Amino acid sequence: MIDQLRCGFLAYLVISVVALAVDMMSFMAILSMTSLRPGAAACAAWFIGLFTHYLIAQRTLYRAPPAITAWWVRLWHFVLYAAPSLGGMALTVMVVEFGIMAGLSPLIAKSLAAILSFLLAFVLRQVMFGHSASMRTDAD
Repeated sequence: MIDQLRCGFLAYLVISVVALAVDMMSFMAILSMTSLRPGAAACAAWFIGLFTHYLIAQRTLYRAPPAITAWWVRLWHFVLYAAPSLGGMALTVMVVEFGIMAGLSPLIAKSLAAILSFLLAFVLRQVMFGHSASMRTDAD
């Protein structure tokens, strides 16, 4: 059981690192190309990272529903996937804004927020979705 959880965590971590790279690049691009406050830029970039995470995880980590063709079913599945992350988004905006007020650079504040958001989302997704790809068997 512990080994399965550890493998699931490592797979989730790899996917999260890829999504985080997209998130951070988006954050820096949004900050440099717009006049948005860092918290708003972090929120927008967070959604881009979330969508990246969802696209990778639904195909590799979590038990995806059978072949989905209807757009509204795909949208509903994304909403269910994103739901536990809304706390992470709120946490991200708060940490970035408070970090800026405390004198941190936007990049450092966003990095701290990413770590906290990752841990929160991992726990919530494990509760909601349970099994990861490392726990699947041919009998599943």
